[in-house]
Amino acid sequence: MRKLSTTVLLICLLSGCGQARTQDAAALKKVFENPAPGQMGPEFTEMKGIVDQAISAVSDGDLPRAIETLTIAGLQKNLSDDQREAVQNAMGSVQTQLANRADAGDIAAREALERYRAMKRR
Repeated sequence: MRKLSTTVLLICLLSGCGQARTQDAAALKKVFENPAPGQMGPEFTEMKGIVDQAISAVSDGDLPRAIETLTIAGLQKNLSDDQREAVQNAMGSVQTQLANRADAGDIAAREALERYRAMKRR
């Protein structure tokens, strides 16, 4: 089983999983550089702080923290369409990466997915 997990991780690293993280983080950063029309100063600053945490988590490969902060970011009421789409795209990518890790036997990834699913049910 350990050989299988190592092989899956190696394939993931060689196939560009890090590239997906970089692209997701870059897309989030770009769309949240400036407030969209109708977004107020303090509200945007707070929302950008949440997104910055998500960007950091995605960039660092901390997928459990990424899924939690992206969930919070996605719940913000005043997201523009572009912002919401960037958050959803990053969320989909993180979910896929977590599912792959969980399937490979990563207990932390499995627990993160379970917490995410519990958050969605509320």
